Amino acid sequence: MPDYTMTSEAILKNLLLSTDLRDFLKKNNLILIVKLHPLDEKVRLNVLGDEPIKFLSDRALTNARITLYDI
Repeated sequence: MPDYTMTSEAILKNLLLSTDLRDFLKKNNLILIVKLHPLDEKVRLNVLGDEPIKFLSDRALTNARITLYDI
């Protein structure tokens, strides 16, 4: 469980390591989309293409000419 002393990188790594969460998402055919804070976008995490957890960046939104509120 995250606490206030954990870094964003540690929280994201714990999220990706959660097999229970990944299994739940896959079993229920769900995708979890995580919008990173712009200052946290420098964190590079290895995410496989078939993982049910996706990361959304400000750059991706800008390139698509949409805002987070449009989603």
